[in-house]
Amino acid sequence: MESRKLLELVEPTESMVNQILEWRNNPEIRRWMVNTNEISKDDHLRWWSNTKSDPDKYLYICQDHGEAQGIVTFERVTKNQLNWGFYKVPSVAKGTGYRLGISAMDCAFSNLNATSVIGEVLPTNDRSLALHRRLGFDYAKDARSGVSGIESTTPLNILILTKAKWMNYK
Repeated sequence: MESRKLLELVEPTESMVNQILEWRNNPEIRRWMVNTNEISKDDHLRWWSNTKSDPDKYLYICQDHGEAQGIVTFERVTKNQLNWGFYKVPSVAKGTGYRLGISAMDCAFSNLNATSVIGEVLPTNDRSLALHRRLGFDYAKDARSGVSGIESTTPLNILILTKAKWMNYK
């Protein structure tokens, strides 16, 4: 089935920094972020440096035949638990988000040795909530619950996927 075809996850190079910022600042991407402000180049470069130097943070470009399809980030919360984030490149085809999610979960559970992955989704982002549910995520906290560790008053749905559930889902 073509929609289950994995994307290749590759670590971005320095030459991709500006492209990643351009994608992140696209209004279609920003509207679904906790921080909807346009990111400055200086802030982006600080984020890039932090991400690249922190062994508990992982950043990947998702590619299909060498063409960028999206971004996936993971941050280690505990030894075996990851928090993930993602967005697809605005111009890619419908269905790419699902392929990106499948590829990311395979990476998290196979390569990064996670036993669970957490997703944080704005309650108004119906497409992301549906994608998480399609991937097998369950609700851990709904938007009315507080989100510890995040300095924001923005309510978020917290979803979790365990490795055991993912292996049965595949």
